[in-house]
Amino acid sequence: MTVDARGEKLVTVKQGWESDAPLEAVFDLVKDSLTWESWTIADRVEMECYGQEDRHGPGAIRVVTASFIGQSDKRVLREKILEVIPYKRIRYCVLDGLPFIDYNAQVDFMRRPGGGVRLEWQASFYPEFEGEGPMLRRLVEMVFRVIMRQACVAVRYPAVRRAPRLNAAA
Repeated sequence: MTVDARGEKLVTVKQGWESDAPLEAVFDLVKDSLTWESWTIADRVEMECYGQEDRHGPGAIRVVTASFIGQSDKRVLREKILEVIPYKRIRYCVLDGLPFIDYNAQVDFMRRPGGGVRLEWQASFYPEFEGEGPMLRRLVEMVFRVIMRQACVAVRYPAVRRAPRLNAAA
């Protein structure tokens, strides 16, 4: 068991989702943060800076404003892309904006036999406040499920997407 200096346990979360949506289309949608306003729980997404070799690649920092499930206030979080393996993995960390310490996550994209995609999203973090690990685990699991489902539905049924806002950083 891994604990931090305060004695808080490392929280790990892993969720999976399968769909008949094409792997490449789901990967491209998830990778392009500027599409998120049209299909995720994000109210606004802006790029603080782009990646070194790819706009949404390693080094990119996205600023996401969202109202999370069960909360009336909006959260603004900053995420940094750490690794992108085309059509296989996106790895990122949260720099600030959520009650987590050392939040690291990755989404793996796997081709299903016979077509479609399997997504596996996993994260680890320490809760910022004592005793909140179990509650934060449940919240992250719920958010992961919602976003994975939304990505697959948005690819299969593009008409469900909201009209994107114009983004000056694009």
